Amino acid sequence: MFSLLNVISILLIAVSIYYLLFVSIPDLAFVAGAVLIYAVIRGLENKVLAFINSQDNSFTPIDNTLYYEETKPLLFPGSRDSGKGVLFIHGFSASSTEFNILLPDLEKQNIPYYSLSLSGFGSSAPEKLKTVVYEDWIFDAVKGYEIVSKLSDNVIVVAHSMGCLLALYLASKYKLKNIILTSPYLTYKQSHKWYARVIASRAMLSLFVLFRPYVFKKSRSQELSDTKSKRFVYRAVPTQAISQLWKLSEIIEDIKLDAKKISVLVGANDTTIETESVKTKLEKLKVLPDIHTFKNSGHNLFEGEEKVEVKKILLEILSQI
Repeated sequence: MFSLLNVISILLIAVSIYYLLFVSIPDLAFVAGAVLIYAVIRGLENKVLAFINSQDNSFTPIDNTLYYEETKPLLFPGSRDSGKGVLFIHGFSASSTEFNILLPDLEKQNIPYYSLSLSGFGSSAPEKLKTVVYEDWIFDAVKGYEIVSKLSDNVIVVAHSMGCLLALYLASKYKLKNIILTSPYLTYKQSHKWYARVIASRAMLSLFVLFRPYVFKKSRSQELSDTKSKRFVYRAVPTQAISQLWKLSEIIEDIKLDAKKISVLVGANDTTIETESVKTKLEKLKVLPDIHTFKNSGHNLFEGEEKVEVKKILLEILSQI
């Protein structure tokens, strides 16, 4: 449907330009009508987008807000005597629900944790991401670190996908002894190289979003093996948000890490990241990670058929820290 809307939009703009350039007396009424139709199309697009991103009524709206009860940041104060505190940083288009499978075990051990929700995510209005910049996500991560550091002197960061970029950033700024990266999205795929170059320019990005304002992800049935999963995720995101994600990946190019140990968990069937590129990126940062590969898993390790094993390994890593 969105492809058809884009074709119609392009035709309207092309005809309008033709009238303005090649007709001696431009039909201003036609041009105005074309612009109006274009605006209506974009308005319909936002409504369809909201429908696509609906969470099948499985999430609880918070009155008078655009957010849900389930996607609020989660704080468990635990006990300082546990010897550690955990900061969870979710991935792109997700929310604090990313790590729900781990939280009850930490609570049983009285380990403090904070699972944050990054700016622009976890709401019923993904269009808010059009105005979010990567600096907002860095601020969220730093704020999260400060919260956990007040609960424990030993802060461990557990991050997923895009959140791994923020984990590395924190490791370059603070004395983090250990970080755990799951399905780390540290750089764009080679197949996205052309798009990355195009939207790196603000002018080109403004032009590009006229014809591809949103990027669509896989359907819920494709992403989730467990239909009862309470994981929140957008089905479509503004192209501007993709550009900010790629800008965030650029800031870790020259950082220096103090972390003593970095554990990496990846799925052998992950089509979102390129595992070899991840290894290369970490090697450039002079890091020798401890890598755990799950042969039957994809990008969402906590929801695949090996999620129990993933949880077991991650908890074992935490217990050794």
